[in-house]
Amino acid sequence: DRFDAAFAELIPYLIDVVESRRRSPGDDLLSALLAVEDQGDTLSMPELMSFVVLLYIAGHETTVNLIGNSVNALLNHPDQLAAWHADPSIGSRAVDECLRFDGPVQQTVRVPMVPVTYQGLDGPIVVDPGTIVTTVLGAADHDPTVFADPHSLRLDRPNANRHVAFAAGIHYCLGASLARLEAEIAVGSLVTRFPTMRSVGDITWRDRLTIRGVDRLALEF
Repeated sequence: DRFDAAFAELIPYLIDVVESRRRSPGDDLLSALLAVEDQGDTLSMPELMSFVVLLYIAGHETTVNLIGNSVNALLNHPDQLAAWHADPSIGSRAVDECLRFDGPVQQTVRVPMVPVTYQGLDGPIVVDPGTIVTTVLGAADHDPTVFADPHSLRLDRPNANRHVAFAAGIHYCLGASLARLEAEIAVGSLVTRFPTMRSVGDITWRDRLTIRGVDRLALEF
């Protein structure tokens, strides 16, 4: 109910902002989206609303959980926390390993448009067009045929960037570059400035199926 009420206020607010940008374009993403044109075709209002809401909600929700999960993983692997502190230049690679180890998006849904055949444990599995398929990204990122010792956090893992935490192909996460940068700055700053940080009290996890993240992670410095 609270979500529905908040969302009911969000759309009229965004419509007002859009109309304001139409009248007075600025140097911002929304103005650029309004100006974009492909062979005379522009974004309709429903398309624009869908795009802006996606950027606003998905871009915040996932990155917050990536930061929390990464800090928790490092606290549980103090040798890796010490390694990042000793060499801040590994930040980009470290974030990829954190994404692989405990990413914020554990699963996603796909709907095949043509018959797709997978190799199951007991033989081929044919998925008919229109079938809803749940793809478990978290399991793929712990595939022992791809990642050696997959259940360990190793910031020096040479192929950490082969994770699918951002999905893949045409569905690859729109904000992947920004999420990496935000996590590298936020987690890297904590690790660099507070190498002796530790968790205080119990850690609680969010009650979600798709999005995985800590609900409470208190730290002491």
